[in-house]
Amino acid sequence: MRFLAGSTRVVCAPEDEVLARIDAAYERAHSPENEIVEGLPGEWDLDPTAAIEETRDLLESPDEAPVIRFVHSVLFRAIRERSSDIHFEPYEKEMVVRNRVDGILYPMITAPRKWHAPAVSRVKVMAGLDIAERRLPQDGRIKIRLGGREIDIRVSTVPTSFGERAVLRLLDRGTVLFGLSDMGFDPADLATFERFLSRSSGILLVTGPTGSGKTTTLYAALRHLDSGAKNIITIEDPVEYQFQGIGQIQVNPKIQLTFANGLRSILRQDPDIIMVGEIRDAETAEIAIQASLTGHLVLSTLHTNDSASAVTRLVDMGIEPFLVASSLSGVVAQRLVRRLCPDCKTPYAPTDVDARSVGLPSPPETPFYRPG
Repeated sequence: MRFLAGSTRVVCAPEDEVLARIDAAYERAHSPENEIVEGLPGEWDLDPTAAIEETRDLLESPDEAPVIRFVHSVLFRAIRERSSDIHFEPYEKEMVVRNRVDGILYPMITAPRKWHAPAVSRVKVMAGLDIAERRLPQDGRIKIRLGGREIDIRVSTVPTSFGERAVLRLLDRGTVLFGLSDMGFDPADLATFERFLSRSSGILLVTGPTGSGKTTTLYAALRHLDSGAKNIITIEDPVEYQFQGIGQIQVNPKIQLTFANGLRSILRQDPDIIMVGEIRDAETAEIAIQASLTGHLVLSTLHTNDSASAVTRLVDMGIEPFLVASSLSGVVAQRLVRRLCPDCKTPYAPTDVDARSVGLPSPPETPFYRPG
């Protein structure tokens, strides 16, 4: 090293920074597809339950080994970058892999078109899907362990003009759970939310688009409520985090364990508090409403854009308006807001138009920053 680089000195740096510097230094030395294949981590443990017997020949085929390394490396890189989603997108002459970080899709790699079918087949094998069925959408799940962390991956495939498109949603079970005070509520809203949670019955809904942190808010609420004196049971798809002292049920449509069927069984378990991962259909909504009217506190999520739309959504599902009025304790609508890097942000003076558009005085009294 001293012969090649001259004088050297030893320094200490965080692992993430070292990896980022390595990526930057070698980014131009390798093509993207070679870099990601050759960068396969040595420690990779695939849950054996994710593979299916009928596709063992595909897993053991030596011709597929580079593609297996390719898919595993895409997953490793996405987990390292804290991605929430991975997209395998086929086009006429190429396959594009993109990942979503902090709500924004970034291109990860552009690979030759011939890589698409083997790569998606590998994903389907890992998720236990039918690799021979390419005409219908399929949903599956992968569970992996990487460096002591357990990662749940939800897989969705759909047929498109140039082949199957696969989207993977990553759920890191090792993520630190937040308390209510860490969720970004202002003091008045936090007091209101805690007042909702203090009630012994009723239904509390958290609404927002996909990936806006609804489940994280519900988990923070469960941690707030888990005093050891109440029976708390959840039904989720999937169970994203494990709680000590809380009964958690995993939805499994293959054996008819749906939200509705699971919720019926939960009502026979003497629950005080019930958490339903998502109200997806009229049957689940009806059972949740009835549970909230019979002395249970029910927490759940709903896909709407704002709080008021939750009421109309329940009515559209067929719930009688008087039942909604009697059972609904509160609705929280939320969004995730990207945060600026504290080391990279630069001061910014917004224009009068920008200030007025968000209801601030002109000029604003507080300092503003933007990405550096």
